Order: sequence, then structure tokens, then C-alpha cells
Amino acid sequence: MPSKKELALELQNVISQIRRSGLSDHHHHHDHENLKGSDRMMLFMVSQLNNGQPVTTSEVANKLGITLPAVTHKINALEAENLIKRVTDETDRRIVYISLSAKGKKQVEKLEKEFIDKLGFLTDFLGEKDTRDLIRLVKKIADFPKFLGDNKKNA
Repeated sequence: MPSKKELALELQNVISQIRRSGLSDHHHHHDHENLKGSDRMMLFMVSQLNNGQPVTTSEVANKLGITLPAVTHKINALEAENLIKRVTDETDRRIVYISLSAKGKKQVEKLEKEFIDKLGFLTDFLGEKDTRDLIRLVKKIADFPKFLGDNKKNA
């Protein structure tokens, strides 16, 4: 039976292979205006939060777990590319909402289609059973930080 160290090294190797395979590669998108992964993540977040309704930069920062200045910097860059627009609250001028521009919405639609196509190829390759197993395992991995936190409390 392999040791914990051997299993961890094998897992690390597999994750490296996935990265090298291009499956997780976000740099070879055509016609995406040289958007970085963080730009795409920001566009998706603005699109998804609040069911597509305008959101505040604070809401985006909280959801992504990053600082408000980092979000503001990214939003400024996306606004300069006409992908994001700012709207001031009519009742409280101190509140500024952000939402996707028409150009930003088209960009997100293209990115979503590309992403779904790529995952469709993966599910075709894996088959339904292995895809469901992968989903189950990824959900378990997503719960791992909670597991760690619970075990620290009980230690």
C-alpha cells in the first residue's frame, strides 16, 4: 500500500499533467481581446452575482475573497475595455453599481460557450459514469477546507 507521501506525489503529478494537457489552459482563446484568467473570472462574477443585476464592487470582492482595491483595479481595466459599466445609485450617490456592458455580455456568452464545449468534449471522453464520479470527487474536494476547519476545532 502506498504511503501518504507517495499518494500526494502521484496526485501532484496528475494535477501537473492536467495543466500541461491544455484542459485548464486559459491562454489560447481566440477573439477574447487578450483577457487574462482574472479578467474572465471578474466578468463571470459580475454576470453571475445577483442574477445578472448590477452589483457593488464590495459584493464582488467578498464573493471572490480578494481586497476591494484589487477588485477596483480590475474593474477599472475592464471598464476601459468597455466590458463593464458603472451606474450610480439614484437614491444614494455614494453607492456605485457595476454591470456588464453589451460588449461584456457578448464576451461572457462567447466564453461560456467555449467553456461548455470544452467540458462537453471532456464528458464525451470520460463517459457518464466517470463524469459523475469526477463530479462527486470535485464536490468532496470543495468540502475539504471545511473538513480541515472542523478537524482543527476538534483537535
